[in-house]
Amino acid sequence: MKKLLLIFTIFFLHNASAAERSVTLELLGMYCAMCPVTVRSALDMSDGVDDVAVTRSPYHAIIKYDDEETSPEQLIKVVEDAGYGAKVISN
Repeated sequence: MKKLLLIFTIFFLHNASAAERSVTLELLGMYCAMCPVTVRSALDMSDGVDDVAVTRSPYHAIIKYDDEETSPEQLIKVVEDAGYGAKVISN
């Protein structure tokens, strides 16, 4: 029973310390209807990403993420690896 309590306590403390954050990225180099789908898919598959919304006109990605698993810089890298540019416009 003590082991179970210890495991639960460690799990709870780990999850309590993680903070969900949100960042909005301006997306660059997007010109067609498939571009937002490509970026959203790439971000959705990234570790630490909880939710992604990509808007058109203007092209923005609003991302909810776990700050212990990823960062805005890493999310920008994901967008760049998908073939587009990005920059943080709000944190």
